[in-house]
Amino acid sequence: MDAFRHHVFVCTRRKEEGECCATQGSQDLFEQLKAAIQKAKLPEVKLTTCGCLGLCDRPGNVLVYPEGTWYSGVTPREVEEIVEQHLRRGEPVQRLAWPTPEALRAHMAAVRERHQREREERQAGRAG
Repeated sequence: MDAFRHHVFVCTRRKEEGECCATQGSQDLFEQLKAAIQKAKLPEVKLTTCGCLGLCDRPGNVLVYPEGTWYSGVTPREVEEIVEQHLRRGEPVQRLAWPTPEALRAHMAAVRERHQREREERQAGRAG
């Protein structure tokens, strides 16, 4: 028997520089998910904050296990839909989820490359 039916992670990482979920309201998103899960009476759903999921350019990042469904750009108005459709009925909200693991990996790689370039430019600016 599994300890939880779903384990939901919400990125709440705060970075010193650059875009991040924390500066875009991720703690509020976490609190809204928490309230919606409690209201729906879903004790078998575990909600946890986490560090960077690698999608800083699309704040509002939520990861749902055991399916491994990644949601990005989640807003408060979509919380109820995720709770009811995915967490209660077990049906991921396809319009909000990444379409394929390949698309997700490609986007994450592009974000990492961009962040690396930005770090190098900042370091070059400090050295120059």
